[in-house]
Amino acid sequence: MSVRLDPSQLADAREIVPAPTLPNAPRACTDRSFGLPVSLHASFFGLFLAYLGVMAIGFPHPEMVLPMAICVLFTVAFYVVPMLWATTRKRCNCIKRSRRWASAACSKTASTR
Repeated sequence: MSVRLDPSQLADAREIVPAPTLPNAPRACTDRSFGLPVSLHASFFGLFLAYLGVMAIGFPHPEMVLPMAICVLFTVAFYVVPMLWATTRKRCNCIKRSRRWASAACSKTASTR
């Protein structure tokens, strides 16, 4: 069964250790693009917006304006926010450009051989 502990007992048992410090440690550089080529990201964004455009034309009822606007806003947010997040690493010393379609295709064919 469980035993009730006083806060003073918990404070006595708690061990607080300071974080380790490394002198002259470089900042961690992260690749936030996840290896996704820019053209692929942009083409999916365009295709989703085209799909929403076709849906808006296919259902032209005035009551569909608000749901379509909400879908467009969410689609824009789902593609623009990751794009902004991936490009916020300007202060890092080891900036690595995101992959392009040609380099992604070359690496895929090289890995399948």
